Amino acid sequence: MSHYAVATMKKMKAENLSGMLRHDFRETKNHKNKDIDPSKSDQNIELVADHKLHKQDIVDYINKRRKSSRKVRRDAVMVDEWIISSDREFFDTGHSERNEGYFKSALAYFQRKFGSENVMYASVHYDETTPHMHMGIVPMTKDGKLSSKQVFDRNTLRTIQTEFPRYMQEQGYEVVRGSENSQRKKLSVNEYKHVQDTIKQNRQHEIELKEQGLKTIAEINPEVTAKDEKGERVKLSEHAELISELAKRFDIEYVFQSLRKVIEMVRQQLKRRLEKLKQKERELSEREKTIATKEKAFAEFEKNFELPSPIAQPQFYRMQVEEGIIKPAERLAKRLEYSNAKLSNAQLKMPEKGRERK
Repeated sequence: MSHYAVATMKKMKAENLSGMLRHDFRETKNHKNKDIDPSKSDQNIELVADHKLHKQDIVDYINKRRKSSRKVRRDAVMVDEWIISSDREFFDTGHSERNEGYFKSALAYFQRKFGSENVMYASVHYDETTPHMHMGIVPMTKDGKLSSKQVFDRNTLRTIQTEFPRYMQEQGYEVVRGSENSQRKKLSVNEYKHVQDTIKQNRQHEIELKEQGLKTIAEINPEVTAKDEKGERVKLSEHAELISELAKRFDIEYVFQSLRKVIEMVRQQLKRRLEKLKQKERELSEREKTIATKEKAFAEFEKNFELPSPIAQPQFYRMQVEEGIIKPAERLAKRLEYSNAKLSNAQLKMPEKGRERK
């Protein structure tokens, strides 16, 4: 019976790294993959990394090796993860020297071909139905460029499918390449089961990321609306039950674009509020200056102002009364007296005839 050499690749972007590494290094206790037997997880081995890797480890390595000063694109492939395996009948039961030798030989092939420094991890799982290895390769070119398209172009992938089985045969393992023109992508359903499980987990993780993104959008902008089952637009913040359905329907990049737009909108709002606060601060500063000027003037006035002596105070207040009340009254009386005098003189000078006629 012929056994197939399984070597399949999946491109992993920044948003997928955390979930993928948690799965590969078994950092979660509640596995969504029902084929995982946690009681056998202690049989899993790591052939490259000396500790459990996280997303930041990959990012740091890329930044260290890259020669370009430009920022890594958001949609750049950061790790090409290879699944190395064979069909279930090929492997011994559990963790054996033969099984480990198979994965070490496969690792040596990829390290030699793509640089051992670029192989970040090689996690062998014995706690699933079929033993397999998750091997992460950072697609770094010889001139220090991060490019999955260049490192794993179509010709290279075709070459691997031919070279890898031959190399494993030279190491003493009876495996062959699948049919080149097979419509089943060279592997049977059983052989691809663990790969499909991994893809399923990645999709589930993607849905979780989208749900988190939509929740964040609703928190940042409670006015964001979405269509419910009846096609009516409702506020997402008031209908959280829609988030799970929207996460399955929307593309992850669309969710992230929407999230970036909402964050930018909030940033602009905060910027405008900050400008208003600065304007208020300037106005307050001007008022403080005006008050300070008036306080200074009052202090100067208070410093130079002196009341009359106690002896002179009665005279001072009497003068105030005379100037403010008595003298105006006297002037008014004199004016009235003058007006009466003028009226009397006018009557004396009036002719007799005129006086009688009147």
